[in-house]
Amino acid sequence: MSEFIFLRKREEVLPLVAKANEEADQEKKALGFLSPQAYLAAAYSEKIIIAVCQDSNEYAGHVFYGGVFPNARVFQTLVKLQFRGKGLASLLLQKLIMHLESLSFSTISAKVATDLEAANQLYESLGFKTIRTIQGGKTTGRRINIRGRVLNSPSLFTWASEPQIIDHLSLPIQTSLKAPLYLMDLNIIFDAVQKRANSDAAKVLFRAGFQNLVRIAVSEELIEELERTSRDKNADPLLGFAKNFWRLSKPNTANLRNFIKILAPILFPDRLRENKLTTQDKSDIAHLATAIENRLAGFITGEKAILAASDFLRAEFHIEVLSPYELKELIDDTSDKIPDFSEARPTLHLSIHPINFLNNSQELKIAIKMLKVPDAALPSSEMIRSGELRSVVIKNDKGNCIAYAWWTIHSGPIPTNDAYICVDENTPQVESVLDSICDRIFRDSSHRDISLIRLKAQLHTPLAQQTIEDNGFKYTDASDPIGRIYQKICVGNVIHPHNWQKTRLKISNLTHGFLLPKMMPEVDEQKNLIKVKGNKGNELVIDYKIFEQLVSPALIASSCIEGVIVPIMKAYADDLFGGKSKQLTMLDAPDAVLRRERVYFCSPSARNSLRPGRTLFFYESKGKGGSGAIIAAARITQTNVVHIDDMHENLLQRGVIDLKMLKKAAPSGQRAVTFFNNILLFKRPVSFEKLGRLGCNNRSNFVTATEISATQAQEILFEGLINE
Repeated sequence: MSEFIFLRKREEVLPLVAKANEEADQEKKALGFLSPQAYLAAAYSEKIIIAVCQDSNEYAGHVFYGGVFPNARVFQTLVKLQFRGKGLASLLLQKLIMHLESLSFSTISAKVATDLEAANQLYESLGFKTIRTIQGGKTTGRRINIRGRVLNSPSLFTWASEPQIIDHLSLPIQTSLKAPLYLMDLNIIFDAVQKRANSDAAKVLFRAGFQNLVRIAVSEELIEELERTSRDKNADPLLGFAKNFWRLSKPNTANLRNFIKILAPILFPDRLRENKLTTQDKSDIAHLATAIENRLAGFITGEKAILAASDFLRAEFHIEVLSPYELKELIDDTSDKIPDFSEARPTLHLSIHPINFLNNSQELKIAIKMLKVPDAALPSSEMIRSGELRSVVIKNDKGNCIAYAWWTIHSGPIPTNDAYICVDENTPQVESVLDSICDRIFRDSSHRDISLIRLKAQLHTPLAQQTIEDNGFKYTDASDPIGRIYQKICVGNVIHPHNWQKTRLKISNLTHGFLLPKMMPEVDEQKNLIKVKGNKGNELVIDYKIFEQLVSPALIASSCIEGVIVPIMKAYADDLFGGKSKQLTMLDAPDAVLRRERVYFCSPSARNSLRPGRTLFFYESKGKGGSGAIIAAARITQTNVVHIDDMHENLLQRGVIDLKMLKKAAPSGQRAVTFFNNILLFKRPVSFEKLGRLGCNNRSNFVTATEISATQAQEILFEGLINE
């Protein structure tokens, strides 16, 4: 029988966190420093496991963790001196791994100093491989091993004999933007501008925002809250500071009432039971509801009631609740100063080189050698001779090979395509590289018909793994000597009542029985779930925008999903979409065309039209060689009004207008920034005249954002994309 009991529930660990803090402070050289508030936040959000002696309840050790789903991070592992040598550290980490697997996390990582031999041996024995080694802080001069391992969590795809099988869709899928956008509550601002216990953590958060590691937003409710309490709105430093951040609209009155009904019993059960919800309680719910409705990566707060509900909020709304300390630990804070927010950084261009295996080119040999591609990862001779094989080598602006990939483009009644990706995960452009490769694979694979892609990739870093998953790939339970195996369906078209039965049958055949509903469901922002049946007969539900991601490139055309038409000049359209002729052969393409998620800049007055979830149509103006027609469609994921001075390089690289042009076009100093994904290029551009016959022209001739009905959006998608 074990000598120790392991505690995780907040009521069990709260009395012990002060002791955990005290013991950790005695090991600052090995563990670093965390404030008492950090341990309290971990206890309330149940992100610390404490071991106590079975016979005396004496504190014996703890593991403190965090992370953003589905990637977890170990922050601290500590065993009290007198209990060392009993295997307790290993038991703590094993308990943590089991708990994370029960929550469907896919990876876990830890930072371990290279000089801590015992700690490195411990992590190695538990399957944590060294991903890379980095330089630690200047004061210690240490080298740090970044160690990680894959968890045995339920996956979207379960590997089976041919054909490949989709097992279930119940795994929560993170749909945050890159860089991830977080909403913060008012206390974080107080912490930053006033000298309080939490100030250091808040400052690291803002520094991360300035360095473009994360994006930070505030809710309209926060601004209104400050305005309610401000003595002088024009001179209030807190109000002025808060207005510098992206501001997100709070839910409308009806939706907010609904959120209060759902969240109040979870967050404030006692006061709700006594009918004593305070104005502050309702304001806290409004902040949280804003993060949920805008589908953000997370909500940053020190509010204990919200931290205590973090598991519920992740499971129910797919949103992370993080304390500022937890986010601070997740950020690699290596700079000593906050850079100028408007400081321009040079754009690093990529060049994409199609490779012909039959030529056995020197370029291909160099790439394989530089990236250490194993022979077993190269395509078979049969694949090469078939003529249905594509491959690329990607170089950075210095001419160094940073990625290599190949994929098949088979056709037939049940097209299944193989793919392989090898990328230098230390390149700062890893996200753009993977987005670009995935986009090329998807468009090739779905050019003729719906297909299944089976991808082999050896990815170690959370960013690379998350980028692959953001592109709709989901890992399987199978592995290969070459790397992990992922799978994805590619539709490559609009999903519409006219082709629903055909799409349903194709997906079922490719996945050995995964079934969509017999009739296409009507979905919108309020009614957004699709009922599906797994290949084992299990009934499941999935958000339609997540379903689009899983079968992308694809768009669902529902009679309840409205659209908006926006103008774009031909030169910008070519840069944003690559142009039909350049889409698969681009060299030195603009950064935006490499991205899975891109941005469109327009007047702030269009913000309310460009709502998340709507279908976005791009009308190429007639001037300067333009077609005078809609040439592409996409799904809006986020729209915010941003001041020109706050537009960082990460954001600008997702669009095709430079800062100088933006300033010229924005006399108010602000522009609406619309993020969009799931891009479909029209096979048949929909002309100005056709749009007029559909009743879409509101006499503005599409020189500004034009809202259209769901029925009109359906007609445009059908006209431009569906082949019957």
